[in-house]
Amino acid sequence: MNGSASALVDRVREAGTRAAKLTLYRISPSLKTLIAVTPAALESFPDVRIDEIEDAATIASAIEAIVASAPEPSDANLDARSGLVFSDLDGSRVLAVYKGRFPSDGQIDLQRCAFEHPALQEWLDAH
Repeated sequence: MNGSASALVDRVREAGTRAAKLTLYRISPSLKTLIAVTPAALESFPDVRIDEIEDAATIASAIEAIVASAPEPSDANLDARSGLVFSDLDGSRVLAVYKGRFPSDGQIDLQRCAFEHPALQEWLDAH
């Protein structure tokens, strides 16, 4: 396990200052897969719903939801069901956050994590 909870939150907040676009990837909850979906597979999966968001207030609310979810480093496996990829004005990726099939499973960039509070899931449900 690498990093700490405060390092994850700092990473999210720092990236949030540069994020100009959010690409949201979602697999339908009714879709069953035979194997765990990796973050890379999620971004190229044919049956994924993709939304592109450029509204600064919506991007800021996503960042705050991630922070409010209190991510903690974890060694748990991830079966990605949602992905939030933040990009800067040049289109470069500044942050990628993934939510798993189970409520606390997640990943921030390459660090697996557990979301201790449901704020990110609530944000996803509302958007």
